Amino acid sequence: MKTGNPQCRAFFVMAMVLAASAHLLRGQGAPDIVWSGPGHIDITSVSVSPNGKTLATTSLVDYTAKLWRAADGTLLHTLQGSPNGLFASAFSPDGTMLATAGEGASEPNIKLWRVADGAFLRDFVAPANSVSNSINFTPDGSLLLVADQTQGVQEWDVATGDYIRTFGAAGQSVLGSDVSPRGDRIATANGDGTIRIWTVPEGNPVATLTGHSFLADAVAYSRNGRLLGSGSYDTTARIWNPVTGESLHTLKGHTASVTSLAFNLKGSLFATGSSDQTIKLWNPVTGVLQRTLQDPLGAVEAVKFSPEGRKLYSGNSGGKLRFWNPLTGALLRTVGHHNQGVNTVAFTTDGQLFASGAYDIQLWTARTGQAGLNLHEQNDIINSIVFSHDGTLLVSGSGSPPPDTRDSRLLVYRVSDGTVQLSLAAHNQGTRGVDISPDDQTLVSVGEDNGQFTLKYWQASNGALIRTVIANSLSVKDVNYSPDGQI
Repeated sequence: MKTGNPQCRAFFVMAMVLAASAHLLRGQGAPDIVWSGPGHIDITSVSVSPNGKTLATTSLVDYTAKLWRAADGTLLHTLQGSPNGLFASAFSPDGTMLATAGEGASEPNIKLWRVADGAFLRDFVAPANSVSNSINFTPDGSLLLVADQTQGVQEWDVATGDYIRTFGAAGQSVLGSDVSPRGDRIATANGDGTIRIWTVPEGNPVATLTGHSFLADAVAYSRNGRLLGSGSYDTTARIWNPVTGESLHTLKGHTASVTSLAFNLKGSLFATGSSDQTIKLWNPVTGVLQRTLQDPLGAVEAVKFSPEGRKLYSGNSGGKLRFWNPLTGALLRTVGHHNQGVNTVAFTTDGQLFASGAYDIQLWTARTGQAGLNLHEQNDIINSIVFSHDGTLLVSGSGSPPPDTRDSRLLVYRVSDGTVQLSLAAHNQGTRGVDISPDDQTLVSVGEDNGQFTLKYWQASNGALIRTVIANSLSVKDVNYSPDGQI
């Protein structure tokens, strides 16, 4: 089962909402949300409902869990999880509930939700400052078992929310866990590199499996319970006989930590996800590698097969949920928008289109929230976007502050097909703001050049520089034309 990413990353909360401004003008509080763009900033786990119709994903950075329709990737519900981020989720055996777990501080970090409508049901009050990396229901749905980074394995009564017991010694670091198909054993992946097997519900130790040379962070049973897989920061995965404790195969090929594991229904494929941005599919009986899937969008933090084994789902650190054909390796679908926080938004004059900018630009139908073109030509943060007044062009400016500036260009896109019409080396230390004159003839940009902020005017037709004005300010972050275009 998937464990959490130990790194906490700063972020801007990703929220793309449309609202009626009249509410604000009348002082009536927060406006109504018309739609919310789906996606995570990162994904730490993927879970599949028992009937295969619903997927759940969690995020450490945006603090949410999301429920998706597996058939087409439609976002169903967003669940506000732990205020310190989420590492794991699990569906109840009947598929009616979802449990989530994450980092804990001042608020409970283990929660139970109703899948049908996303309603919150119950907190499980774990010890203060617990870090819950993995979560499992027993097959009868009566118990919840939570692997904690510092508290061992906690056992909870699902019906009452009562704490029952903890497996292992206080302070024992458990990074991943999985319950056997019969529900009488739980395997844990531990910070000391071992795999331990315990009885359920008693919590008695059964076996300790050794072989990994660095911390073990993922473990998974095959569907028939005859095989056990583990993954480690030593870049290997292992296949074990969980009854005898024998190591059957050591799977080598990843170049970074193996973070997630899954067996298909028949036990004929074993998937390993890694921080090296790949998924590898193995024959678990022979230990032979079958194929490698490349995921350039980020470290693979989660892998999970559909119940019948025809699809493989993965989640990555870039916030994308991906659907694969495990037999051919074909990428079937990518779900989610923007892999960083949204910094800038813009509407067309007629209000029909809406654009959001992060490290890419996403176009949306403003009324419905249907995603359109995704523009990703700029290799840096998007600071400013604006549509031309006739709605045919989109202007963007990018660039992180120095010394981290990578791409500070001003780009002009054709809205109909996303073609780049102009690419201007506007400001060498970041383009902070852009605008276009009311007659769509002139572009203006503001940014930093060699430690000094400047305004630059450009011909919109061919990108010719008209003039440069030195800004008498220590910092200028945006620029706008007056409605008549004179200022």
